[in-house]
Amino acid sequence: MRFLFIFSVFLVVNACQTSKKSLNADSSPEASIIISMKKTACYGTCPVYTIQIYSDLRVRLKGEQYIDHIGDFNSVIEKGRFESLIRQFKDSDFFSFEEKYWEAYSDLPTTYVYFSDGGHEKEVMDYYGAPQSLRDLEAEIARLLEELEWRKNVE
Repeated sequence: MRFLFIFSVFLVVNACQTSKKSLNADSSPEASIIISMKKTACYGTCPVYTIQIYSDLRVRLKGEQYIDHIGDFNSVIEKGRFESLIRQFKDSDFFSFEEKYWEAYSDLPTTYVYFSDGGHEKEVMDYYGAPQSLRDLEAEIARLLEELEWRKNVE
């Protein structure tokens, strides 16, 4: 009985743990998230969504509110556009950014940007006060919402 209890606790603890790379459970084993951006809510009409770009050029979008695509969507990014984004992350020296840009202001959305490159990965939180180069990366990722052709997931 004691073993069953310990095993149950182990299963619950492991089931509750997530990692950035497990955000998409149905991705192929060889594909990994290279770039992602999550935008959170504010008191107004700030778009709320998560976009994930995978190493196999797939792109996933989960639109929650104040965005044209509400729900789960898929697309594919062209290889040249993908490589351009990677280059922009490297040129901005993404790994030198602080992990958090925050000041005490109310009613601003928070943006989380994630980048993985050759075994190095980092997520940066931008609430307020981020450098222009980080905000430029955020704008570049957001452009994909209009550039890509989205197909709604049917499950």
